[in-house]
Amino acid sequence: RPCAVPADVAEAIADSTAAVLSNVVRHAPGAGVALRLTETAGTVAVEVVDDGPGFDPGAVPPHRYGLRESVRGRMAAHGGRTTIDAAPGRGTRVRLEWSRDR
Repeated sequence: RPCAVPADVAEAIADSTAAVLSNVVRHAPGAGVALRLTETAGTVAVEVVDDGPGFDPGAVPPHRYGLRESVRGRMAAHGGRTTIDAAPGRGTRVRLEWSRDR
């Protein structure tokens, strides 16, 4: 079943997903990646999960704005949110969400 969202939200989700996948290619070459799109109770979510080396999100220097602007900022600008679950040695999970009830 399709997940229907406004065009600007679809673009934000697609561009944010592309930025996350680009980070996987850049920082975790050869990692396995799962990409999942779901819609539950009016919330559309995209999850990108990799089994790469992971990282500490709190240790990302301020001048590195890829995840902060290309993903979190883009989603926030369209009423969405981003959750990053990562740690060194255990891969990375990025979840992008947008809710119709925003």
